[in-house]
Amino acid sequence: MSRREIIAGLDIGTSEVKVVIGEIDPDNERVNIIGYAQVASSGVDKSDIIDIDDVATSIREAAEYAERMAGVQVEGFYVGLPVQHVSIIHNSGAVAVSGKERIVLEEDVERVLHAAQVVAIPPEKKIIDIIPCQFKIDNKTGIQRPVGMAGVRLEVEAMLIALDRSVEQNISRCLEEAGYELFQFILNPLACANEVLKEAEKEVGVILLDIGAGTTELSYFNHGTLLETVSIPIGGNHITADLATVLKIPQRQAEELKFRFVDLANEEDDEVVDMELEVGDYGFDYNEPINRKLIKDIISFRLAEVFDMAIDEIVRIGFKEPPPAGIKVLGGVSSMPGFAEFASECLYANVRYAYDNTDDQSFIIAKGIINYVYHHNFNYVEYDSRDRQGKRAIGGIWRWFKDLFEME
Repeated sequence: MSRREIIAGLDIGTSEVKVVIGEIDPDNERVNIIGYAQVASSGVDKSDIIDIDDVATSIREAAEYAERMAGVQVEGFYVGLPVQHVSIIHNSGAVAVSGKERIVLEEDVERVLHAAQVVAIPPEKKIIDIIPCQFKIDNKTGIQRPVGMAGVRLEVEAMLIALDRSVEQNISRCLEEAGYELFQFILNPLACANEVLKEAEKEVGVILLDIGAGTTELSYFNHGTLLETVSIPIGGNHITADLATVLKIPQRQAEELKFRFVDLANEEDDEVVDMELEVGDYGFDYNEPINRKLIKDIISFRLAEVFDMAIDEIVRIGFKEPPPAGIKVLGGVSSMPGFAEFASECLYANVRYAYDNTDDQSFIIAKGIINYVYHHNFNYVEYDSRDRQGKRAIGGIWRWFKDLFEME
């Protein structure tokens, strides 16, 4: 049986869990998407895991859908990591070049990256990744690939990603209970940037604003790398909750309102909308006229709060004006009509969509994960399905025993 090189990405979001499975195509030097799935997320609140069993069930369901589509069974996942759980530490390291004739070798790069990780961090944190921003050889700066170059002293300026140990343990337990391995974390902004940002934008300076269901992530890229990232604790679910509370309607209908009846760029829209809910769905009759302007005002006030907090973070980073490539937005909320125009007014900047209008942005993070893994030469998994089936059977038996004891 031939063995296939497979990469699987997992995005555990507040509202949905998404899985994308890709197969390495060595002839065309790319990853082909062979399976994907998304299911409603359960056990997650504002990107925090609050119920391991529920999250494991969501992961298992999404993974099995994607596996059936792909015709493979994966052993584990590269998992997207929200920025609210991490600390970004910028540090440097230096070593003497040890290669013959003072030529930089892979071993020298590994040693200098190890040296850059020597930094004091709180005991509850763990460094999970190191991303080199630039290398220096003697007096030469701005080097991205030092291997093969000549010099005496090799230095690196790097970004360390430190994760709360409890978060790592919780996500690992969710995957283990679902019957999968956790291969490595990929920071969400790095996965997104791989899909939606051009190299020129990352080089001159750009801000990526990802408005999710529970949180909003603001990330600043410059000189080709991620320099700052922060989480704002407001997302699309807050807008839905505002609409449901003020208009006294169910959450599902409030979610529909956000996208069907409002154009944020239309200043003169005061048309009245008739809302009709079926008794069978909600247990009561509802047929009330609602003014579009009221809906827009509710949404606008909450979005303005998000943008005010974003401006505070942009100022904290050190900007007096937006970066040269402006601000790019993505996330479910950004698909509301007129969103970019409204954001431009609030942020006093050129705001553009990070995706084409025809693109389905639902899987941007999950797709970005597998492409990031491929382009950064992570270890791929080669396997056939037989070993995986055995592990799944054992996992199913364990879950059966666990449920039996809980019932007793």
